[in-house]
Amino acid sequence: MICQRRTDSISRAVKEAEKKSDRNEAESTWAEWQAMRAVDKDEVDRLTTIYWEKRARDYRVPMPEYKKEPYRVESDVKQVSRLTVDGIDFIEERIDEKRNHKWGLRLQIIGAFTGLISALAGLAAIRFAAGRLRG
Repeated sequence: MICQRRTDSISRAVKEAEKKSDRNEAESTWAEWQAMRAVDKDEVDRLTTIYWEKRARDYRVPMPEYKKEPYRVESDVKQVSRLTVDGIDFIEERIDEKRNHKWGLRLQIIGAFTGLISALAGLAAIRFAAGRLRG
């Protein structure tokens, strides 16, 4: 709520500066706001990276290599490697592949089990019918 109020006040200040045609004030206000938000954005990126790295470990899927350009980027605030959108997609794709493989295997087992039960039920019906014909 406080962050939203701060954002609204900055937005108003930028709009007022633009109405006055004071481009320098608008740009400096905008840059000031971006600098204030950089620490918050870095924290969100850090937590997002931790979350996706944990999911990759939980599913035992490979992680994108550290400091590899399309998947990771160095943080501006702290010089630490953070996942990019491509890095998150890389992990998500591997998790989806693993899940789909598991479900495919489960469905094959369920299909084979259903077939076995049907075959046993058919044999039992034939045996029962053959017993009635004899006796």
